[in-house]
Amino acid sequence: MLKAGKVTLVNDLVEDLKKAKSVVLVNYAGLNVKSQQELKHRLNAVGGRMVVVKNTLLKRAIESAKLDAKSTTDDILSGQTAIVIADADPVAPIQVLPAIRVHPQVAALALRLQVAPHLRVPPPPRQAVQA
Repeated sequence: MLKAGKVTLVNDLVEDLKKAKSVVLVNYAGLNVKSQQELKHRLNAVGGRMVVVKNTLLKRAIESAKLDAKSTTDDILSGQTAIVIADADPVAPIQVLPAIRVHPQVAALALRLQVAPHLRVPPPPRQAVQA
């Protein structure tokens, strides 16, 4: 991506962060394409969306939006990071996260809600198979 494209992406992300009702950072490592599509579909249904962006660009956007500086540490912004943005209901997108089969401990940080420094999402319960 050219530098002009990165600047535009960061500016758009800053506007999205300022308008958002809640923002959650999620490490999506190990999530296959089908699961990512399902997650994006479920988030869209509840007024949220997931954006995959480079950590350095996300760090710049968070700093420009004047959000919590604790969320820009290298411990949090490492690996494969996606940002879940809630445009309407601030809690509904967070409730969708456990419904998707992901790693047992998905690192997430609620920037505006300040739910917890790290929200650990348990794996979904196993459903009994009917005979």
